[in-house]
Amino acid sequence: MRFFSLLTTLMFLLSSPSPTTAGEPIKKPSREGHRDVFVCTPHDESETVMPEGITGFYEKITVAPSTFPDPLLRYRLNVMSTEKEPGNAAPLYVEALAEFNKVLNRSMEGMYQSEEYRKLDPKKDWQTVQKLKFKRFPLYPHWSQDAYTVVSLEDERELYRNLSEVYKRMEKASRKRYYDWNETFEFKGIATLLPNIQDARALARYLHGKADWEIRSGNYVDAVRTIRVGLTLGEHIRESSPFKVLVTELVGIAITTMFQGQIEHLMTQPDAPNLYPALTQLFIPGDSLLQSMYAERSWTFPRLTGFDIDTIDEAGPEECRNILANLFTTLIEGSGSPSPEWTETEWGRSLVQSVICLAGYPYGKERLLKQGRSENEIDKLSTYKIVTPMILEEIKRVYDLLFVITAFPRGESHTAIVFDDEQIRDSTHPANILLSLLIPATYAAKTAFYRQQQTYDRLKIVEAVRYYAAVHDGNLPESLDDIKEVPVPKIDSITGKPFSYRVEGNKVLLNYMVHAPSRMEITVEQPNR
Repeated sequence: MRFFSLLTTLMFLLSSPSPTTAGEPIKKPSREGHRDVFVCTPHDESETVMPEGITGFYEKITVAPSTFPDPLLRYRLNVMSTEKEPGNAAPLYVEALAEFNKVLNRSMEGMYQSEEYRKLDPKKDWQTVQKLKFKRFPLYPHWSQDAYTVVSLEDERELYRNLSEVYKRMEKASRKRYYDWNETFEFKGIATLLPNIQDARALARYLHGKADWEIRSGNYVDAVRTIRVGLTLGEHIRESSPFKVLVTELVGIAITTMFQGQIEHLMTQPDAPNLYPALTQLFIPGDSLLQSMYAERSWTFPRLTGFDIDTIDEAGPEECRNILANLFTTLIEGSGSPSPEWTETEWGRSLVQSVICLAGYPYGKERLLKQGRSENEIDKLSTYKIVTPMILEEIKRVYDLLFVITAFPRGESHTAIVFDDEQIRDSTHPANILLSLLIPATYAAKTAFYRQQQTYDRLKIVEAVRYYAAVHDGNLPESLDDIKEVPVPKIDSITGKPFSYRVEGNKVLLNYMVHAPSRMEITVEQPNR
């Protein structure tokens, strides 16, 4: 399966909370009392008017003042190193998936044999069929959110009771020190086929649904445990071996994002604990994305038998021709994008190579002239000898820039090293034509990577505001600097600039940047005075 779909932004699930301390009973709200979340973009079919200047996400949540739990890490979101056990998590995830599929298949078999289903026309009554499937196996987002109307919390409780063996295996896997799929696989960059990694997303959806149900049921302790297992699954995928590539980074990020949404969902529930102390224990490895990009570059460059990038000019005409052909095939297959059928034919590939050679010849010739070669000498060379080294050198230059800038702090201004996005998208340069198949995915991965940290920072701000309101008689901090009790993130990790923060009545307006200016509107309930 092509993995470009993993770059799709996952919408966050949100809702609302209040203080809980050790020993206090936890109320169990009904579904009707559950606070639904409001998240929209200008592209949503919504009558809501977006605030002026906000063209990205617009989130509205309601929270209640809350002090910290006792002990502070009562609601831990991470597995501590002292809890880790030797061994590989992969076999346990495989067992968990097999158990999950067994329960799912048994449920669907019962649905197809039911009288309700037999009375339906699957083509005409497909919406009713979806609801029947959800009633048998009420796991959102497995079927449809609308299907929630046909099940109760008790229906869902029965589902997760039937899936208890799945959770036991996943919880045990979360305490293993590493994840190694230990098998050969097809390595095609962003389009790499990794069945086990894809299966991990199915397990993540199960945990996501379980945490959602536990939150709506008021079982916050269990919800935190489930979220902890889900976050560890994302961490395992990102750090998976024997190969760490951009695909595993993207899948791990997608899974982590799902459970960041459930953390926010939990924070906004009635009587939810303040999770600020737990959030301080969550870390994103700084070199994680960089290591994945290193692997991606090693895949992008064809294996140059007897040559490296610095000695490619010594390759013969036929060797240069084969290298260019292999490079084209690698980039087309690895882009993850559907390509025209004619690119799979010999004449189609020859045509593309001819176009690249024609477009690249002036650039290649200029490169050799700068090396001190004479025009006479250059004219005697094969076109492939002129074009192929230039193409490889340009690709290496672009990747070098990507590596260096990825290592920079986000949002910093740079003068010594200038990275012009438009330069890569310059359609006149043949190397950039090829790189355009991959660079957008790399940019998307970088944005997703930094957005994780930004999300954790926003969650800390929300919890710090809840704490401040709890100890200041419901008053809100006029600025982030007013919060003295705990350190609060003030810099947007996407832009490198301070978050925009202001208070309007009992609301906090926190502006941030994703792909466009976005806002989180936090309504803080006032305590009874």
